[in-house]
Amino acid sequence: MITFYDINDNIQSPVSHSPYCWRTRICLNYKQIAYRTEWVRYNDITAFAKEKGIPPTAVHSDGSPRYTLPAIYDSDNDSYVSDSFKIAQYLDKKYPDTPRLVPENTTALHAAWEAMYNPIHGKLAPLLEVAVIAALDPVSAERDKKQAEASFKMSWQEIVKAAEPDQEGWKDVEKAVALWLNFLDNRNATDGEGIWVMGSQLSFADAVIGGVFLTTKVLWGENSGQWKEVKNWSGGKWADYIGSLEKYSAAL
Repeated sequence: MITFYDINDNIQSPVSHSPYCWRTRICLNYKQIAYRTEWVRYNDITAFAKEKGIPPTAVHSDGSPRYTLPAIYDSDNDSYVSDSFKIAQYLDKKYPDTPRLVPENTTALHAAWEAMYNPIHGKLAPLLEVAVIAALDPVSAERDKKQAEASFKMSWQEIVKAAEPDQEGWKDVEKAVALWLNFLDNRNATDGEGIWVMGSQLSFADAVIGGVFLTTKVLWGENSGQWKEVKNWSGGKWADYIGSLEKYSAAL
């Protein structure tokens, strides 16, 4: 049995706050693997990971290990795996009879695709922070506002203003995400019919894209001005793609 560790600071409403965690949820649901979700508060991740023995995914500037989610626990072999890309590769190996997330001979290509997300995340994160903090209890909200101000080097008022749907930040993310759309538009007949990056079969690359859209939708809400802006990016060209992804978004 797989246990999936996801991030959510509003335990009353089990919805992921993380584009990275959405990747793993999409992968699990696409493969139709039985799993359960255990929610972890953002500020508890390091202590939680150390207690469980979840491996770190990076190193801080001071040389100390950095712990992040998503992560999974596989009770069949008593092992933990962290990092969404490594999890996808693990699931391919563990469940060979399910559709592959990283098809043979595409590992480097998928790693490059994932790397394309890094500049997008830097632009998107402050636009999501307001919605994340709005769902917190008052004490946690004040704490996280201070953390956000330090992280983004902006006052809280500036962060709130920047997250309004008519602000330039959303246009900046749209332009960055449009690079993915250019690749999709340049597929040819050899890729097969279908809307996914690799044609007819969803892959880890699609989970990376899905993390952007599903995180924005669930945090801001489908009736928000922010989501109305995002779903109409590039003249609405993403609409069918988003709709196809949503079938893999259930929180189990």
